[in-house]
Parts: sequence; C-alpha cells; structure tokens
Amino acid sequence: MKSRSDSTGPNGCDAPEPEQDVNARHRPHAGERPSTAIVVEKRPLIRDLLFRCLTGASGFDVVAVATLDECLEFANVNTALVVLISVVGDPEGEDNQQVIQRAAQALSGTPIVVLSDSEELHQVMSVLQSGTRGYISTGMSLDVAIEALWLVRAGGQFLPASCIVGMGRADRIAAAKPIQTRLSGIFTARQAAVVEALCQGKANKIIAYELKMRESTVKVHVRNIMKKLNAKNRTEVAYITNQMAVGNLRAT
Repeated sequence: MKSRSDSTGPNGCDAPEPEQDVNARHRPHAGERPSTAIVVEKRPLIRDLLFRCLTGASGFDVVAVATLDECLEFANVNTALVVLISVVGDPEGEDNQQVIQRAAQALSGTPIVVLSDSEELHQVMSVLQSGTRGYISTGMSLDVAIEALWLVRAGGQFLPASCIVGMGRADRIAAAKPIQTRLSGIFTARQAAVVEALCQGKANKIIAYELKMRESTVKVHVRNIMKKLNAKNRTEVAYITNQMAVGNLRAT
C-alpha cells in the first residue's frame, strides 16, 4: 500500500492554502522530493486508518506495511526519512522489544518513532533507550502526532508531556517543591536551575536568557549534568532528575 501526497482537496479541487495549516507548513515545495514515512502496523484496519490520516494531513509520502521485514525491504531500495512502528500491548514485551531493537539496528541512519497505547514513563524510556527517537501515544491528537514525526525527522526527540508530569500521587506531593530545593544536595545552585529548565523542555538559548548567562555556559552546565547523571540526552536528564527528586533513584 503506497500513496503520494498531492495538493488537492477531498473534492479534487486545489486545496486553499490558509485552510491547510499542517499541509501548508510541511508539504515540500514544487520540485522537491517528498519526505517518505513508513508506517509499520500489523492490524489491517489500524494500518489503513493510519495510512489515510497521515496521507491526507501530514505532508509525508506515506508507505504502510504490515511487518518490519516489509519495511526493511522497502528501505533497502528507497530513502525513508522517518519510520513509525506501531506496537500492540506492552512496549517492553519481548516481541515488541525485539522488533524495536532490530529496527534500530537495521535502520541506524533513519529516525524511528514508536506508537503505543501506553504512556507509562518507564515504558517510554525503555523504548527511547532501545535506539528510537520518538514515542507517541494513541491518547494524543493527530496534529500533535504529525508534529512529533516532523520534529524527529528534523533531528529532534519527542515523548508525551504526560510522561514527565503524570507522576503518581506520592510523586506529585514531592514534586510540589522546586527542583532546585529537592536536588540541592546533588547539584550546585546554578546546575539545579539549569536542570529545572531542562525538565520544562526549554532550549539552551531560552535558559541562557532567563538565567542571565551565556549560551556557551549553559552548554557546559548541560554537559556536566549529563556526565554526573550518566545521561545520554536531555530527555534522560529530565527523567533521572525527577526520579531522584522523589527518592526513586540515588545519585551515583
């Protein structure tokens, strides 16, 4: 199953630009090659729904397949710029982990996003640590999912905001205090301020402006924080520091 995105509306007429916000922002310009997204979904109905939705709204040139083998076969002769793998059940289940890890190894140069029903933080982190670049859930809107795909396509990472803020009741009580206070024994005051900003998803430039420091200084702090936590990226910094703040992890 394969489809090429075009610029026509559902009635066959040219789609008005102002009414196609997502498409107008993401569709390739004339003469450019569309970005190809491969969707891997074994359930026929869900696969067809994903194909139709993404083809109609995302601006990607969508290819939908049933298995990872079909995905790899297509990717061997075509350039796929993002792969969306839909998993059923526990993302940390043995079968799902095998598929995700195999995809990450075989498609090492292609960003992979996992689609799942779950938004449990430990499951999301497990998927990201398996070599993927993004995680979207069926609980978010189509527009957010599309933006996540384009963010990953552009080199970023994505996980649901609920994974960071949706902690248990005990965690929420502990989280009532500022991160600087809860982590004062782990980081310097300046590092703790940077950590709090990282947990809010702020970019280095914004952190530098708000904390009145140079962007290069922020980068040094971020590197030192990641080294201290043995974190691979900013997402892991947010996860680890939140877990440390509520007592689930200890500083090494």
